Amino acid sequence: VIVASVFGEYEKFVELADIVGIVGENYVWITIPSVVGIPFSASSPLSRGTLGVFDRFPENPFRDIFVEAWQHPDSAKYPLAGPGTTPIPLAYRPFDMVVVAATALTNMDEQGRLDSGERISAEDWTKTIRDISFEGVSGYLSFDEVGDRIGEQELFYYVPESNTWESAGTWSRAEGLTLEKDVIWFSNTTKIPDLDVRDSFHYWSCEDKKQGFDRSGKQIVLQTPGSSDVNYISSHYHCDNFIDCENLSDESVDCPANFTILFIVFGILAGILILIA
Repeated sequence: VIVASVFGEYEKFVELADIVGIVGENYVWITIPSVVGIPFSASSPLSRGTLGVFDRFPENPFRDIFVEAWQHPDSAKYPLAGPGTTPIPLAYRPFDMVVVAATALTNMDEQGRLDSGERISAEDWTKTIRDISFEGVSGYLSFDEVGDRIGEQELFYYVPESNTWESAGTWSRAEGLTLEKDVIWFSNTTKIPDLDVRDSFHYWSCEDKKQGFDRSGKQIVLQTPGSSDVNYISSHYHCDNFIDCENLSDESVDCPANFTILFIVFGILAGILILIA
C-alpha cells in the first residue's frame, strides 16, 4: 500500500513510479483530497483503481445559492468562475471557514469584547469557535471537543475511461466505513488485490524426490529438517552431505556422493566384521 501525498501533477508522479516498478496489480495507491478534488488534465491509465478520500458534501439549498453566485461574475475577470462554470468541491470548505471566522467575530462583538480593549485569550477564541454550528455550503458544520470538524468522508476510486473519480462509499464517526459499491482496481476488475507478495524460492520434496519452484512463495510451506516427518525443505539442504529426509532422497538423488550406496557398502562391511568376530 502506497500513500501518496502529492500536490500537483499526480499523473506524472505515477508515471515515474511505474518506471521504478511500483505500479501494478499488487500495489494499492491511496492519495489525498487535493488530488481527488482537482480534475486531471488528461486520462491517466496508470492511476486506475487509485483510492482517494474527500469530504462528503450533501446537497442543500445553500449550495445552490453558492453555485448561482459563482456563475454570476464576469469570466474574463474571474477565469474559474462565471456563466457555465461549476465550482470545484475544494471551494466549499474555505467559504465555510470564512463564515466560521465571521461568526466568531460577531459573537465576540455581541459580547462587547472587541471594543473593550481587553486581550481576548486563545482559550476564549477556541471555545467560541467550537460552540459554532450551522448549515453551510459544505453541509452541516460543527466541531468536537478537540476542535476537529464533525463530518463525513467519501471514498473514491479513479476511472481512466471517464477521467473521473467514482464514489465507492462513505465514512462517518458514528457509522464507520460503509461500502456502497465495489472498487474497480488496477486489474480493471473488482477482485481485491493480493498484497501478500512474497519472494519465490526453490525447494526439495522428500516424498517426490525432486526439486521444485514456488513462484508465488505461498503454495509450499517449508519445514525444518530434524523433524521425523518432513517433506518440503529448502533446496540448499539438497546434497549438503547431511541426511534430512527419512528416505535419504535429499542425498541420494542427483548428488555426486550417493549416500544409499554408501550405506549399502557400510552395511556389507559391518556384516563381514561381525562374522569375523
